[in-house]
Order: sequence, then C-alpha cells, then structure tokens
Amino acid sequence: MKLDNRKESEFTEIVGPFHHERQESSSYNPERKASSEGSYVPTLDVTFVHVTSKPTSKGCFGRWHQLYAALAVTMSAAGLGSILAYTATALPDLRNAKPFGEVTSSQETWIGPLALLGAAVACPIAGFLVDIFGRRRTIVWFMPLFLSGWLIIGLAQNIEMIYIGRFITGFCGGSISLAIPVFLAEVSDVDIRGTLTSFLDMMVTVGILYIYLIGTYTSWQTQAFACGVLPLLCLILMFFVPESPRFLLQKDDRENAKKSLSWFRHSTLEQIEEEFHTLLVSVTESQDKGSSWKDVFKVPVLKPIVIGMTLMFVQQCSGILPITLYTVDIFHSARTGINDNLSTNIVGLIQVVATITAALVVDRYGRRLLLLLSTGFMTISMSGMASFFYMKNRNNDPANQFSSIGHLSWLPLTSLLIFVVAFSIGVGPISWVYMGEILPNHVRGKCSGIVTITSWSLSFAITLGFGGLITVVGEDGGYGIFGLVSLIGFVFIYFCLPETKGRTLDEIQIHFAKKNNLKNNLTEDL
Repeated sequence: MKLDNRKESEFTEIVGPFHHERQESSSYNPERKASSEGSYVPTLDVTFVHVTSKPTSKGCFGRWHQLYAALAVTMSAAGLGSILAYTATALPDLRNAKPFGEVTSSQETWIGPLALLGAAVACPIAGFLVDIFGRRRTIVWFMPLFLSGWLIIGLAQNIEMIYIGRFITGFCGGSISLAIPVFLAEVSDVDIRGTLTSFLDMMVTVGILYIYLIGTYTSWQTQAFACGVLPLLCLILMFFVPESPRFLLQKDDRENAKKSLSWFRHSTLEQIEEEFHTLLVSVTESQDKGSSWKDVFKVPVLKPIVIGMTLMFVQQCSGILPITLYTVDIFHSARTGINDNLSTNIVGLIQVVATITAALVVDRYGRRLLLLLSTGFMTISMSGMASFFYMKNRNNDPANQFSSIGHLSWLPLTSLLIFVVAFSIGVGPISWVYMGEILPNHVRGKCSGIVTITSWSLSFAITLGFGGLITVVGEDGGYGIFGLVSLIGFVFIYFCLPETKGRTLDEIQIHFAKKNNLKNNLTEDL
C-alpha cells in the first residue's frame, strides 16, 4: 500500500504505549509534497505521529539475519567482558612473575580502574560518532584500536605500557557499550527486541568467562593476546552487517535504508514496503523535534535520561565491578577452602548461564519483573556477604579468625553466586535494554552519551575507591553498602519504572511526553 494513498485516520490513530487508548494527532496535514525522487510523502506538522505495523520477518528463519547481526556486533561486547575480568587473573600472575619487578599496591590500584576511566572519556565522543557517522560504523572503527590496545599490553616492557593499553581498551569498550544498545534496538523486531538487546550483557559475561578460563592456565601476556582475538573476530563478522535503517533514513538515504531493512527482515523489498513507510513517518516526525543540547533538557527527554542514569547507578554501585575485577582476591580473602581459580570459573560459568536465561525470558515476562527479582536477591546476597565478613572480623586474633565460622565457609561462594545470578538476569542486561529503548530518537546519541558516561564514571570511582572503602568501613561495611544500593534500586523500580515489553520505540516516547505526573503514569502498569 502506498504511503500517500492512506487515509488520514491511519496516521492519526495512535495506540498508547501503556494504556491502549485511542488518541488523535492534533495537527496532521494531509497535503502531499513531492520528494526529489518524484514520489510523494505526507507533510507532517505533528507533535507525535505513529503508525503501527506488524513485523515483516516471521519465525526463527525469517529473523536469522537479526540474530546474526546481534551476535556479530556483540562479539565486541565479549571483548568488553575480557577488559573487565582481565585483572582478576592477570594481577595474581603479575605479582608472581614480577616481569617489571615488584608490583606495588598503588600500581595494582590503577591497572583495573584505568580501563574504566578510558570508557568514561569515550562516551561523549561515541555519542557524537553514532549520530554523525552511524551506529555500525562507530563500532567497526574502534575494533582496530581495540586490538592495538591488547597488543600493547601483551608486548609491554614496563608497567606504563600496561597503563596505556588498559586505557585504550577501556576507551574502545566504553564506545561500543553506547553504540550496541542503540543499534540493536533500532534493527530488532518489537517482540524480540529485549532478547537481542540482552545479547550485550550476555556476551560481556562470555568474555569474562573466556578470560577466567584462559587465565587459569596461561600467563598475563598470553591472556592479553587471547583477548585481542575478540575485536578481530567482531571486525570480520561485521563486514556482512548493514547500517541501521533508521539511521540511514535520518541521513536521507532511502535507497540503502530500504535495502538494510530488507536484509534485517530477511524479506524482499516489496514485503517490507509497509514497515519501511512506517519507519519513514517515524523518522520524519523525529527530525521535526530538533536535536540540539537545548532539546535534551526538555521534560519528555529528561524523564528517560533520569531513569537510565538511575538504572546505571544501581548497576554499577551494587558492587559488580569490584567483584568481577578482583574475584580471585575476594575468594582468597574469604578463605573458603575452595581453589580460588576454580571458584572464579564457577562464578563466570554461572554468570553466562544466567544472562542467557535472561535473554530468553525478557520478552516473555517483561523487564520490570526480572529487575525486581534481580534487585531483591542482590540485596539478600550482599547481606549474606556482609554478615560473613562481620562475623569473621569479630575475632581479633588473626590466627584463629576463622575458627568460629568454619561451618560457614560455604557462605561467601553461595552469596556471590546468588549475587551474580541475580545481577545477570536483571540489572546487568536489562539496564542496557532500557537504554536502547527509552532514549528519544532525535537526541539518542547525546542521551546515550550522558547515560553511559554516568555508568563508566561510577565504575571508575567505585573500582578505584574499593580498596579505600574496605579500609574505612571494613569488608562487611563495603558489602553492606552494596546491598543498600540494591535495595534502593528495588524501590525505584517498583514505583518509577515503566514496562516496555511489546511496545515500539515510538510508543515508549509518546508515553514519556505526556504531561501527567510521572509516578501516576507509571504506576498504572503495576
């Protein structure tokens, strides 16, 4: 059906994102104007216009291009996971091998957080690149730099080269963490968008397990070279993946946008005609809103930004990164009686299984339920860790410190496993899913930059200050604070977070643009 022959009602009927109510567009202009190609498109002077359409692709086979694209682009996320976990296995080997002499505690303190600082610095740059040059191109451009960072680490002749390599790899990891959710949210069918966007965190955990396993048997140098394989593999796989059709339409490249949509839907150009014109209307309306920094501070935009930043606060301040970066040291400190590397590998394996489970169920049970379960069990598990170290530290005699709690040696590993599972089925992947879904199309790069720089800045501060925090408040106090953050997240999610399952990106944005009180809007979903 041609776009210019549709009835006005087909443009003005909008299915409300959370209330299924009929709304009328206030300023639809049915007049047509000719495009440069001689076809006709409607002139739209609207506040919100949305046309619903069913996904063109059908069944698993019809979506295999989307699945391939998700795996290809998130191969770089596996590289991000290897960045985060590298210190967990490399630092103990650096201490033992002493390639640059004795590694001081000050040097160790910086090796982990420098990657996170690089990620934070990258976010505003990546936000600019995804809006100007494209989502796919931004990811591909960073892969050679990613590889070079690992080569610098693997060939390091002094500790300063490791610092430089960590910063470079972190810079690339922060960039792709911004671009991947945006890309996947734009190319996915509505009913599998949550699953595909969850691939980001799933592949991060795969990268973590990858380096845990390799680090058990190899040196810190071999680990670095092995990590360099992941961005190289991503670069090869991405050769076959086109740019997001929404971005191409934003750049007025309709021909390639249609070809891109056809590829992602595994359908002919004729079969995707209706969905293409639906997307065209959405992009046209989005471009009418403006994309300056002034537009970022409007209430309909600030609402999803605040939600995204809060989710990232809970994600990072709940303690996942210190646990990931120093897993071996944590188990050594707990003296569980289980081999430290074995415990670390168990944690990594459980994390992978949990994130795969989350990806499979997020579009069936919704985002809110998984987040509530996640933050609830994270609170319980961190309370268990805090209790164990509290009882351990009550005994002032170091020689007999574990005598009174030997029967609880299982508690740290159990608590950590519960925490990792809970984090991986909710807060870990779904925070990124929300970032891809709720940020407005017309300022998505800028908003994504704000949210991701919040995430990585918090990661840097927490990881750098983790040792100092433990010194000041003790291990029991540190884990108690992580548990409190998880509890705050539970309360926020229950009262303030909308369900986005089954809603198009346009429907979600219409919701946030309503002038009602935010809490009143969202609690209707409970």
